[in-house]
Amino acid sequence: MKTAFNNQSTMNRKEYFSIKNIAFLYSGRSFASRRALRTGNWRCILTYFALCITEIWFVPANAQTLYWSIRPSAGSSIIQTYFLSSSLGWAVGANGKIANTTDGGNTWSNETSGVTSTLRAVFFYSASDGWAAGDNGVVLQTVNGGTNWTIVRNTGQATDQYYSVFFVSPTVGWISGYLYDVLYTPDGGTTWISQLHSANGWPWESLYFTSSTTGWVAGSKGIQKTTNSGSSWVSQTIPTTNLLSSVYFVNSSIGWAVGDGGTILNTTNGGATWGAQTSGTGQALYSVYFNSSTQGWAAGYNGTLLNTSNAGSTWTPQTISPAGYLGSISILPNGLATIVDGGVLYKGFP
Repeated sequence: MKTAFNNQSTMNRKEYFSIKNIAFLYSGRSFASRRALRTGNWRCILTYFALCITEIWFVPANAQTLYWSIRPSAGSSIIQTYFLSSSLGWAVGANGKIANTTDGGNTWSNETSGVTSTLRAVFFYSASDGWAAGDNGVVLQTVNGGTNWTIVRNTGQATDQYYSVFFVSPTVGWISGYLYDVLYTPDGGTTWISQLHSANGWPWESLYFTSSTTGWVAGSKGIQKTTNSGSSWVSQTIPTTNLLSSVYFVNSSIGWAVGDGGTILNTTNGGATWGAQTSGTGQALYSVYFNSSTQGWAAGYNGTLLNTSNAGSTWTPQTISPAGYLGSISILPNGLATIVDGGVLYKGFP
């Protein structure tokens, strides 16, 4: 769970694990290969690939090693989860799947999305206001905590896949993804404005805003920053050409980005300069989260889970057991944690 500038619980987007469509389940560099995995047959893919963690978001008092045990499932095709508190959360996935929990993931109730497209991203600004997005250019909105979902965008194009959703108010937000621009809405999804073109189909993987005006987007073409709500974006100089899958800021100055080849980047001046940190792994990293300016986690391919307590000066590998094909991880204030394993949720108790 991620805390935005307005102290509402928010989160930085990103999938990418599905028992039906596995995204980014490899450690190579070719985006074409990643694209193939997105639409591949999971039974074949599971034969060749190993453990994958693609999401991490949490707010523990202190970062620490977790111990894992199996808990109930939200479904067999979950791609991403989002927890607004230690008890209240949502999960989205294949075939328009949306499920809700009010007891920290012990039990789940299905919600009616009204679509059959795979949903890859979910975000809640408050207990009432939330969004889900995914394939075929589908974006859904709820204003009553998921009791009802309304389609606010549906292009019907198979190439339109949304990976990241971020809102800074009940009406102002952005989405990004594969083969599409960064899109902005000033009115809760009634109007969508193209702000940053994704040339040649290169994806924008991750969005993060620290205010209604200042935000970053990361992807295969590096990192771009806006200071005027996306009216203009400026490319930032980074010491890598690797694809970046996740970006996160603890404030307007201090942030991290992670990506292929174990890439971890850090800035202390809002992105004016970025430096590389030593991750100790060559595995692709898909998600990063910091609950303070020093305590953070990064997660990725082949069960890679890293922790730092010194702002990334050193990263320490963590052990997760039982291991599996892991998706999103959420570590909440009471120590509760959940991981999506193709739909199975785990809870970890420190």
